[in-house]
Amino acid sequence: MKISKLVCLVFALIGVKYSYSQPNKLDVSFNGTGLQSTTFDDHDVIKKTAIQNDGKIVAVGFSENTSNIKRIAMARYNVNGSLDNTFGNGGKVMMSFNAKGDAANSVVIQSDGKILIGGVTDESGSVIPTVFRCNSDGTLDSTFNGTGILSLSDTYGEINSIILQSDGKILAGGGRDFSIIRLNTNGSFDSTFGGTGRIKPVINMPRDEVFVLMLQKDGKIVAAGKAYFSLVKQDFCIARFNTDGSFDNSFSSDGKVILDMDVEDDFPSAALQSDGKIILAGSVDSDLFLFRYNSDGSLDNTFGTNGKATETFKEWGAARDVAIQTDGKIVVVGSVLNGIANIDFLTIRFNSSGKKDFAVYTGFNSNEEWEQAYSVSLQNDGKIIVAGFNYAGFGIARYMGGKSLEIANPIVLDNEVKLYPNPVNNHIVVKYNLIKESKITIQLLDFEGKDVITFVKDESQNIGQHSVNIELPGHLASGTYFLRISNIVGYKDIKILK
Repeated sequence: MKISKLVCLVFALIGVKYSYSQPNKLDVSFNGTGLQSTTFDDHDVIKKTAIQNDGKIVAVGFSENTSNIKRIAMARYNVNGSLDNTFGNGGKVMMSFNAKGDAANSVVIQSDGKILIGGVTDESGSVIPTVFRCNSDGTLDSTFNGTGILSLSDTYGEINSIILQSDGKILAGGGRDFSIIRLNTNGSFDSTFGGTGRIKPVINMPRDEVFVLMLQKDGKIVAAGKAYFSLVKQDFCIARFNTDGSFDNSFSSDGKVILDMDVEDDFPSAALQSDGKIILAGSVDSDLFLFRYNSDGSLDNTFGTNGKATETFKEWGAARDVAIQTDGKIVVVGSVLNGIANIDFLTIRFNSSGKKDFAVYTGFNSNEEWEQAYSVSLQNDGKIIVAGFNYAGFGIARYMGGKSLEIANPIVLDNEVKLYPNPVNNHIVVKYNLIKESKITIQLLDFEGKDVITFVKDESQNIGQHSVNIELPGHLASGTYFLRISNIVGYKDIKILK
């Protein structure tokens, strides 16, 4: 075989201060760039994503045509960012039930792979909160309420959040009356919750609205939303409920907290820490803010300044979703004005103390565009999925995630790593320099990130130059692969062609 030109793949110099996988970098093993766009119609928006047990990513939202009619839009992506052809039509599903339009706002995956969606149907101008359940292939599941659809036709608004209890029962929240429902697995109302399977607690006025539902380890339900004082004044709020749907009076004495901030044009996001503390995220004008509450409803004064952390933008920025990593760091996503007429994805991470760790603005197009993120999901390997819309439709970015930029024992590759030939036949030579003794693993992954073969496993290697000769199996199919070099805390994927 003719030897191709030597390919030099340059690593960032890794020393004591830097993680091998910098968390604010796009993951190029995802669609080759870290970015993915999917077009349905004229204007397509992801409102929420969920990650299946097999690592596939389900995105839900809506697609709007040139007549301003919305339809529910869904897509499923493989681990490598490509559309999953086993889902719907070429990885995409569109559903429409009413002439005025429909949309999905929230999604959760059941243990059997079925997909629960919270959203809205528009029946002749009457906006109805609706729950849908789909089979794993994207078709409606008729075992759920007989049709796969449950509409709350006696209220107005949208289902903004849907989650699962450990027993498989379904919690959904939304509407313009702070509605929370609990359903049995077949879609029927669970009468042990509020007597009818539904509660409409008043936080301040009957118009109050739920945006996020969360479930504590003890089964208590935490809801974040907006409390209305008038049509022009609304404040963020948090309420906690017992498992039967009654207010939990051990939370702020009456089961609810109202945050006195004028947030008429914004909505909150929230997440639960593993210790039961509550993170509330939002934005007002050009400020993004985080509040942390103790499990009793009081502000946690060990967080930020008197319980509040703030990021101020030069022009404008907005928080849309928040998630908490296993190390306690807080990831907030949304949008930021980056230039005169350019709105980009915003991803900002805070340490558990409330101090900013990093912020990154991501645009899908070099031209000035309007691109906004609405959802963040965390993979089991720590990678960060940020989703919303861009110039082409559904927009997804995947970042490396990982640990802090200051860790104790990073991977220790110096200068550059050389791999040749590339494209390869059956033999590869990899050369690198270690600046510190480390246990190294070298393995081959397929394009979806699955392990094909491990060549070196936790091998102790000394400081200095190393050259590794790798023989590929003769039966290995042609295609795109990644050679991964890793130690206990970091890794680097090198794209190769066979």
